[in-house]
Amino acid sequence: MLGSKHNMDHPVSYQKASLTDFDPLTELLGLLFQKENTKRLRADTKSSLVDPKQAMFLAYDGDLAIGTAHVSVRQEDVEGSHGKVCGYLEALYVRSEHRLRRGVALKLLGMCETWAARNRCKSFASDCFLDNTGSYQFHIRAGFTDISRNVHFIKEVTYPFMTSNPIWIQ
Repeated sequence: MLGSKHNMDHPVSYQKASLTDFDPLTELLGLLFQKENTKRLRADTKSSLVDPKQAMFLAYDGDLAIGTAHVSVRQEDVEGSHGKVCGYLEALYVRSEHRLRRGVALKLLGMCETWAARNRCKSFASDCFLDNTGSYQFHIRAGFTDISRNVHFIKEVTYPFMTSNPIWIQ
């Protein structure tokens, strides 16, 4: 991208996101969560931006949003947190053409960790899919400890003589 104002020659700027950043946030999150329903993604993003137990951050190259991170405070039991209030990395995404630019993802992660510490979190957690080796390697390099591996299962339940009301309603 020589000659472009997004040529990676100038510093990246970072900021906490607000409702005015809704469009660049949903664009980046749409690239991360490609299988997510767009309407639901937009609703979730909007509610996250106004929830005091959540924060979103953006990285900009000039006027182009190149990365985002989403953090929340979780009070339910987060695996490995031993019941402590925990900061949780809900999402982290950097545009593919900017991933070689060292430090963007780490800086966004650092902003999330700082926000979590300021919100009295004693630990910070995250997750990734088992087959996402790039994310796994990033987490390890960023200082996370692999504490467990889970596979979740579900199946449909059929009952040969379904009634119109569930048993607990009868």
